[in-house]
Amino acid sequence: MRNLIRQGKVEQVYSVMQTGTSKGMQTMEQALADLVLRKVIVLDDALSCSSRPEQLFGLLERAGVDVSSYEGVGSETPSLAGGLRIAGA
Repeated sequence: MRNLIRQGKVEQVYSVMQTGTSKGMQTMEQALADLVLRKVIVLDDALSCSSRPEQLFGLLERAGVDVSSYEGVGSETPSLAGGLRIAGA
């Protein structure tokens, strides 16, 4: 991870975090999906915090959650409802 940042390959950091779960890494979307699955938060709250809502929807769909009825799903990216955006995202 340090080498990626040092070499200016910041765009690869997200994918390393996605695949680095065995080393204790996780993305914000993985953490939010886990909270939704455990019913700690609702999907609307998770979306308001996510900078990559399409990733969050994908994770939840693969976990068996029906997100097709959620407003904004499909070809458009769901509204972030005031969520933060990360540069380059």
